[in-house]
Amino acid sequence: MKKAMFAALTAAVLLAGAVPFLSGCKADINYTLSGEGENKYYIASCTGVASALSGELVIPDYIDGIPVKEIAAEGFVNTAVTKLVIPATVEKLGNLAFAYCTGLSEIEFAGDSRITEISQGAFAFCTALKYIDIPEGVEKIGPMAFTGDDRLKSAELPQTLTEISYRAFYNCTRLESVNLPPQLQTVGDLAFYYAGLTDVTVPESVQTIGKGAFHSCTSLKTAMVEAGVTAVDCGVFGYCTALESVYLPQTLQKIEGAFFMDDSFIMGHAFHNCASLKDVYFAGSEEQWNAVQIIVGKTPDDNSSVTVNGATYDNTAVKNAVKHYGI
Repeated sequence: MKKAMFAALTAAVLLAGAVPFLSGCKADINYTLSGEGENKYYIASCTGVASALSGELVIPDYIDGIPVKEIAAEGFVNTAVTKLVIPATVEKLGNLAFAYCTGLSEIEFAGDSRITEISQGAFAFCTALKYIDIPEGVEKIGPMAFTGDDRLKSAELPQTLTEISYRAFYNCTRLESVNLPPQLQTVGDLAFYYAGLTDVTVPESVQTIGKGAFHSCTSLKTAMVEAGVTAVDCGVFGYCTALESVYLPQTLQKIEGAFFMDDSFIMGHAFHNCASLKDVYFAGSEEQWNAVQIIVGKTPDDNSSVTVNGATYDNTAVKNAVKHYGI
């Protein structure tokens, strides 16, 4: 699984035009000068044997009066760093910058951080990381940014955040607490797949909840989707086997069924295998609820279930739950 996920991370980076994968790092940190004149700045990275770089890593803010503005793509991948301190001068984290730093347990951003994006795979498979406080100013958490951080218990998200991308917190199995900020617009496909969330509130600012965004969150008991969302896409709450209560907005028009591509099954229904679902709280009237299109089978006119390799997928859980209107 680890090799497969790393291959996926590397492939994503290559597609984005990043530099090739580096084999590891040595104890000496390399600062590469870039730009010209007053626009000169340093890019931090290292080369050689990864295990030689260990302990606390403090990135300097200036070297001979020239700022350190960037961490190279894959610059510190697979090192033995345990604590990371990133100064305010750093504006960019390269893709996979600290991926597979399995001893990294603490990340400290400067209070006046200038970083606007946690890049794709930046902290993927940092399996010792238990808490992350993402600084204000960050607008996007990139694809797979924290994928596989299976000890991560809490993530503090900034008020400036507008996008949580594809698989950003994928397989963060102990992630119990996350507050989605009020300016958030997008929760990407599989963003919190198999996370340890016990409850979640999707704010009204969100325009898109990606496919399978909270799929297999088997500890999730309560989910609240506030006004703004018009469709609950396929697999969003699929296999949330502990889900008891869901709150849905008056703006809702459709609860999606299974997703197929070229007749091949990709993902199940929005609420498939939600065996514990008891209550659906709908902000609108009963008449408005009856107008919501709920896909059960493969098409809107199909009221049977979809069976693939012996597994059954449908939205009967949400149809059979007790409805509460005007909530």
